[in-house]
Amino acid sequence: MGGMERVCVNYANLFARRGYRVTLLNFTYDEPSIVADLSEKVEYIKNYNPVQSVFHSSPRGLLKGKKRFLPWGRWIKFHSPEYLYKKYITEKYDIEIAFFGSEAIKIISGSKNKNSFGWIHSVNVESYIAALGNLENAKKAYAGIGKLICVSDKGKDELARVFGRVNGVYVVNNPNDTKLIRKRSAEYSVDKNGVFTFVTVARICDRQKGLFRLLDVCRQLNDEGLKYSLWIVGDGEDYENVKNRVDELGLTNVKLFGRQGNPYVYIKSADVYLCSSYYEGFSMVMMEAVILGTPMISTDVSGAREMLGDSEYGIVVDNSAEGLRDGMKKLITDKSLYAHYLKKADERKDFLSEDRIMDKLEGYFES
Repeated sequence: MGGMERVCVNYANLFARRGYRVTLLNFTYDEPSIVADLSEKVEYIKNYNPVQSVFHSSPRGLLKGKKRFLPWGRWIKFHSPEYLYKKYITEKYDIEIAFFGSEAIKIISGSKNKNSFGWIHSVNVESYIAALGNLENAKKAYAGIGKLICVSDKGKDELARVFGRVNGVYVVNNPNDTKLIRKRSAEYSVDKNGVFTFVTVARICDRQKGLFRLLDVCRQLNDEGLKYSLWIVGDGEDYENVKNRVDELGLTNVKLFGRQGNPYVYIKSADVYLCSSYYEGFSMVMMEAVILGTPMISTDVSGAREMLGDSEYGIVVDNSAEGLRDGMKKLITDKSLYAHYLKKADERKDFLSEDRIMDKLEGYFES
């Protein structure tokens, strides 16, 4: 699963653990691992409905709304919030959460329930507008949500800039199941062969994760004769392109592991977690690195300074190839600096306690 899907599953499980009756509605695609990782206490409803050609749908099915023949995004744009809410939300709930994207926001904005919440995961607020057609439609949908939860301070600032909304907007960092992550990270270890090792765990999508520039940086460090290795864990649309680029640059010290069911062992086994992204919301994997006490280098993306301070608990570098190169070179060559950040990472590992985060969120429910 991607980061936002895993945060969604974490929230559902944590709410259930706290005694809530939780229903998770999934509209957008079929992902078996969502069900596999959900608590048995969570009710799961899959409304995933692939596009059906109108010519392959019976008239009765179309009249009853059983077939959807518009792509999901256009379907959401075409119908009113009231229609979408009535169609999809068939029970009464005390709390309604639009968790994933503007489409969910529009559905929940059709509710009369004042205890509704919408999550802002990214600082790329313009993408929320595009999903709903235009700024006017997006403002209307977001105004229809009682409270908006941003996962970082930058997200809150962007929401105010684009939508002009400052009331009923709060910052709550994403929670993780700390005990589970630490337990799974100890299942086994990955052999580094005595080499100083960086790891990045990500959906392999260069336009966000900046992997091509990271590989160029590796080539520069190799040319300088520095000894280290880089593990890349994950899969995605650019996997083959990244693999080919590794071969083209002759990066024998870069290894691609593909998609892994237990990425925590890689984060725990490596010496440094490395975030090379152009942008993030509040990175789930960076949070996992904090929880596991793995020293970190991150580009200056949303959430990095909340987790690492001003390079106090890890190194926050300029969002550029030069920034990445300088940060990596420092930790490869300066053993005392690495020892310092290893100690600081251990101090920081309880900062993202799920209990602290859930207590804060429940306070907003009650208010």
